[in-house]
Amino acid sequence: MPIPISEINSTGSSIEVDHPDCVNTLFETDTEVSWHHSGAGGGTSIFLWAVTSDMYKCGDDQYCVGTDSDNDGFEDGVDNCPYTPNPDQTDSDGDGIGDACDLNQYINVSIDIKPGSDPNCFNINGHGVIPVAINGSEDFSVYDIDVDTLSLGGLAVRFRGNRGPLCSIEDWNEDGHSDLVCHFDDDPDNWTPGGGSATLTGNLFDGTPFEGTDSICVVP
Repeated sequence: MPIPISEINSTGSSIEVDHPDCVNTLFETDTEVSWHHSGAGGGTSIFLWAVTSDMYKCGDDQYCVGTDSDNDGFEDGVDNCPYTPNPDQTDSDGDGIGDACDLNQYINVSIDIKPGSDPNCFNINGHGVIPVAINGSEDFSVYDIDVDTLSLGGLAVRFRGNRGPLCSIEDWNEDGHSDLVCHFDDDPDNWTPGGGSATLTGNLFDGTPFEGTDSICVVP
């Protein structure tokens, strides 16, 4: 229930709100709140201090009564991220979960298939590997990547027995940021000859998914 900010005045340990009818009134919110008459002819009711914690700013000139756990101006019942502040309520994938708390919201990263090559052509004979660089940046650290979750269009990172995945951290593009270069086992059934693109997906150690896409040239 919106309460115009112009009607709210701080009076010690309570909040004073003008009530037009000057009678006891009950209205429903997340918490039941009653108006208590403060005196005959005063035209004023006292909004008990015990419920002021349930008031939050919900507009430029009004307050609402309810629970806004993250203080972003949206009551928990309608907030698409009730415990993570997101005043813009952006939901890019339209799944009802705001981007700020949507674990299915992919981070877009920069990748380079066959680093340094242009075009990125490779043979589909099933006997080799396809190198891919995941480029680090000021906002993205490749040290946070869980290598076990990486996939290039369905291809897995090549493992070398006890030595683990065929990956290395280096600054291949010399931009001052560490990059992760991994080699993926080729599978001819995964590709169709010609031009196109391939998408790499994976997760960070905290479970956040990411993806990156680069052009490819598939040679029979």
